[in-house]
Amino acid sequence: MMIASFLFKICWQVLLYISTLPKFYNIALFASEVFELHMEELRAKQEEISKRDSDIKLLEAIIQTLGGKESRSSSG
Repeated sequence: MMIASFLFKICWQVLLYISTLPKFYNIALFASEVFELHMEELRAKQEEISKRDSDIKLLEAIIQTLGGKESRSSSG
């Protein structure tokens, strides 16, 4: 009788453990989805920053070109 009770307890514990696995899987799946979403947001921000950097470089080049023309025309 003791062995049957012991085996029942072990089987019960195994069943309880197995029943928690889908919860952990769901948590891991949710965490990976959240991580993927944040990665997409970071990529979008990086693209935005890169575009702004290139816009700034273009404006700097225009300013330097105009500034060079003004200094040549005022000295001549």
